[in-house]
Amino acid sequence: MHALGMLITLMGRFYNNLFVCIDFLATVIMNDIRRRKT
Repeated sequence: MHALGMLITLMGRFYNNLFVCIDFLATVIMNDIRRRKT
């Protein structure tokens, strides 16, 4: 049970970091698209 809890915690951290990276990339891409339009 302890190992399962650790696994869930690690997966949670991984997905949280992944979400932050995707959010950052989306912001960069949107800014790039706006620059190209103008």
